[in-house]
Amino acid sequence: MATKLKPQASPTQRLVGSEGKRVAKPVNGVGLLSHEPTGDFLLMAHPGLWGIVKTDRGLELLPELGYFSRQAGIGGVRQGKRGQPVDDSGARAERQKKGWIVIEDDFVEGGYLRVHDTKHGADTLHCCVWERPMQAGGKPIMRQDDKAYWAFLRQVAAELLPPPVPEILEEIRDTMLARLSRQLEQAEQRPARAKAAVKTQARIDALTAVIVPEPPQAAA
Repeated sequence: MATKLKPQASPTQRLVGSEGKRVAKPVNGVGLLSHEPTGDFLLMAHPGLWGIVKTDRGLELLPELGYFSRQAGIGGVRQGKRGQPVDDSGARAERQKKGWIVIEDDFVEGGYLRVHDTKHGADTLHCCVWERPMQAGGKPIMRQDDKAYWAFLRQVAAELLPPPVPEILEEIRDTMLARLSRQLEQAEQRPARAKAAVKTQARIDALTAVIVPEPPQAAA
């Protein structure tokens, strides 16, 4: 996922640009978002980062994503010269050396990034297409379309990442087992930890079910 991900547009929004980014525009000064500014970014995936996620299909093994900031001065991103876009080539190369895969905006039809105007200025709120900024009682709220997000993760897993090897999944399971042990130790004094332990055990069971040992290599 090329699945097209599109949130419902409010009356203050319109699509602009070749990447289909959504920009919120006030109507007669009404409807401008009050969210704090966020910088431009792209998402990243890594072959070694996976997690068990509760979705509409049950417990699924899906990639865990990272953020690649495209703000000048952060993480090796350089300011563009004379009005040119930022130069993130060096920052990209460093992350690629560490195994990260930068997910371009056009990975999905229409792009997965959106930019909104806010009370802080034009193009100041950057988010993903499955995130829906809104106002409620004068407070900024960010809602998420979970199904669209899960669909995006599935597409990343299918099109960008190799299947995780058993060793990586076993490391993830070891981390989860350590978490389960801590939860069980605290369960007697804190009932909420007992409930958390049940959920952790379910995720461990789901992860164990997808760990398939590599077949032994034939002797030369």
